[in-house]
Amino acid sequence: MTTSLAAAQIEATVEQRIARLLNVGTLVAIVLVLIGVVMMLIQGIDPLQATGATDPRATLSLLAAGNPAGLIWLGTFVVVSLPIARVLVALVGFVREGDRPMALIAVAIVAVIALSIAIASTVEV
Repeated sequence: MTTSLAAAQIEATVEQRIARLLNVGTLVAIVLVLIGVVMMLIQGIDPLQATGATDPRATLSLLAAGNPAGLIWLGTFVVVSLPIARVLVALVGFVREGDRPMALIAVAIVAVIALSIAIASTVEV
């Protein structure tokens, strides 16, 4: 097997893993939000009028308390996390392929995202 053929097989595997990650992650998010909305409707809460916390720690508290808004926020968190997870999966693939320039770009993207999250976590709304 030639090197280019091996790299192509690794790339195809990485693309399949990314596709599976995005598909499963999207389905999980949809199910979480749907369950949260149905629970709100059962409890007589209007999902469009409900308020919840955007702080991840508050989301955990909502989930622990059985508040359906916690499921909606968890589903939202899953959706927001998918692009980050996609870059991480691609990074692993680039490293396995030996594609150093693309791996460095992926590391830079992850660093920018991490910095953005760190800065955003210090801002009070």
